[in-house]
Amino acid sequence: MDLQNIIWTLTIDNNNRYFKKYLDLIEHTIKEDSKILDRRVKELKDVKPVFDEQTGWYDPGDELADMAYELEEMEQLMYRTFVIGAFIFMESQINNLCGQVKKLHNQKFSYKDLRGTGINRSINYLKKALEISFPTNDRTSREFELARIIRNALVHSEGEIDENNILMVNSYIEEFPNRLKWDHKRIVITHEYAISLIELNKKICLEVENHNKVKDF
Repeated sequence: MDLQNIIWTLTIDNNNRYFKKYLDLIEHTIKEDSKILDRRVKELKDVKPVFDEQTGWYDPGDELADMAYELEEMEQLMYRTFVIGAFIFMESQINNLCGQVKKLHNQKFSYKDLRGTGINRSINYLKKALEISFPTNDRTSREFELARIIRNALVHSEGEIDENNILMVNSYIEEFPNRLKWDHKRIVITHEYAISLIELNKKICLEVENHNKVKDF
């Protein structure tokens, strides 16, 4: 392995390490907030609803329900930002590859010159320039397409999956029931799915590495 490939491998490992640290922070935050909720449940287990003339009714059940809801929403917010961040990183690596392909092939056009937007435009560019499908591995390609669907849903529709993509998401959930869940049409991100994105990121980066060598062109 030459120096350039060693540096690239270390770059992949470093970025995956950063993503793992971010996941550890999310998990730690959720655990600490869960402990606070558990303590409050114990404190209020014998407290009955009371009426105060100034503040009205106080029901400990309402307080606990609010705390549980806030914890769930915060958990999803953190996992959503992780998913979006991981996808943006993978997208940037593919865009960088497009730039290298243009340079090494002396292409007169770049991926930005193609019709469309987003990652599909970059992948179409690689298909035209290298005459390959990217990612080349079918399973990686399906996982990446699913990540794109989920990313778009989180960014554009608060996690609601488009009708045209529900079948694909359901198929993935059947295969990996602990990674994604449904809340009506809204997708729920789990820690297990976030971990799987770290592995997907590594696969994408390794494919970029393989195609980024001059001898492969």
